[in-house]
Amino acid sequence: MMTNFDFLKNIDHDLYTIAGIAEKLYRDEYFEQCMGQTRRFAENAVKKVLGSRAPYDASFDELINTLKDSSTGKSIEKEFIDDLYFLKKAGNISVHGATVKKDGITALECLRRMFEVAINYAVHIDKTNAALLKLNYDEELLLLGRPKQEQTLKEKYLAAKKILEKQDKVSQKSTNNRKSVRTKTNGILDEKPIKQKKKSTNKIKTEKLSIPVQKADKKTKPAKKNTKQQKSRKSSKMKKSHDNRLPLFLNPVAITISFLIGAVVLVLIAASLKIL
Repeated sequence: MMTNFDFLKNIDHDLYTIAGIAEKLYRDEYFEQCMGQTRRFAENAVKKVLGSRAPYDASFDELINTLKDSSTGKSIEKEFIDDLYFLKKAGNISVHGATVKKDGITALECLRRMFEVAINYAVHIDKTNAALLKLNYDEELLLLGRPKQEQTLKEKYLAAKKILEKQDKVSQKSTNNRKSVRTKTNGILDEKPIKQKKKSTNKIKTEKLSIPVQKADKKTKPAKKNTKQQKSRKSSKMKKSHDNRLPLFLNPVAITISFLIGAVVLVLIAASLKIL
């Protein structure tokens, strides 16, 4: 059966065995005994890290303080020490407690802290294997004792449902973005044609105004020419009319008047002769 601590098998088999027992106790719901095993794991890990620096017959607190005094202040060392304190406290409560508590949450947290301690210990021993720092504690491996290979029908359904929900959210965002873009573009398009229409109407007005001006200019100039031509035509007609008149001695009215005047003159002359 596989465990989360298989990487310790070739580094420290004793610690690997203690960690395997702790996980088995958790699966069997012996949570207090599981926490006691995690404390045992942490105490042995500190002794192995300190080596010859560990005081003889030192308590767990003394071992942690010795490790703390020799620490260089790195973040990994601080996390290692914090995990040790947590496992020590939880283990003491489980071992020395008068009542039995089915505290599975605390037991699971102890397994996680023990996993972090195991990784830091393995990196400390095998400094070339820094890839271990990327590992995470697998709760499914803890419960099943094997890596998860196939999804159940319910899990497949839930996974597909999550994918569909994500796709729906993405599609809704895209549609909302498109609507916002359309409203913005519609506002822009509504403004532009108005400006273009204004410009086009101005152009039409100027064209309409300019064309009659040109026509008026062309018409007025020929109008003057026409008046001159009309005057010249009238004068030529008058001349023709005067030229067409008969002379006075050929006019019949003048001839009749002259005959009458002559007759009157003759009558007057005859009357005067009779009187004499």
